[in-house]
Amino acid sequence: MENGFKKLEKNALGCMYTATGVLTVVLMLAITIPVLYFELLKIKIVLFLYIGIMVIAVLDAIISPYFRYHRYCYKLDNEAMEIIEGYIFISHSIVPIERIQSIELKQGPIDRMFKVSKMILTTGGTDVTVRFVSKSIAEDLSNSLKKNVNIIAKENGEE
Repeated sequence: MENGFKKLEKNALGCMYTATGVLTVVLMLAITIPVLYFELLKIKIVLFLYIGIMVIAVLDAIISPYFRYHRYCYKLDNEAMEIIEGYIFISHSIVPIERIQSIELKQGPIDRMFKVSKMILTTGGTDVTVRFVSKSIAEDLSNSLKKNVNIIAKENGEE
């Protein structure tokens, strides 16, 4: 990709669809159980709202992973880690390497299934997460960041 940004691998799209699908099913159950328990579908407006919410949830589960996958990109250079992500709201995070205090790799069950990881970069003010990156790439990025952080720390210690 232009400007040195890298796109996600194809297995990330499967992870996004699976995670979004699981979340959608949980949301639908959380809405359906009380509606059925209290027999609220007998009220016409509730029935229309219920159907509308279910249709929107399913459409979002189908559409959002596709757009999030194609928008997501990241870049690591000698100065900073950059992440661009989003679906409706787009965020562009820039983490200067000299501000990184810790690097953590995490995998949930869905991540492990698709061989992707999350890399959490902690600075003094915030945490920034690089999501859906293949485990091997996350480990390589993590090692590169550690080397760069150590070089900067050594330079700052000598001054």
